[in-house]
Amino acid sequence: QDGSFEGPTAIESFWTRDFGNAQPSSTLTLSDVYLSGELAHLEGEYKVSEKGTETEGRYVQLWMRDGDVWRIHREMWLR
Repeated sequence: QDGSFEGPTAIESFWTRDFGNAQPSSTLTLSDVYLSGELAHLEGEYKVSEKGTETEGRYVQLWMRDGDVWRIHREMWLR
């Protein structure tokens, strides 16, 4: 699989397989934000702790305003 998921069912299935019965703890640390009109670009570091192991990396998100709310339009997580 190429790592891309489209649609609510595929996304839910990915997270269900990824987490299973585990209850990981996630920490996001925002390091940069750029706002321009209806777009917001966010960057930072993440850390996920689960059953004594930790995964760390960086994330990038592009948010778009949809009426009165902001929604994630694109995101990427890198180890």
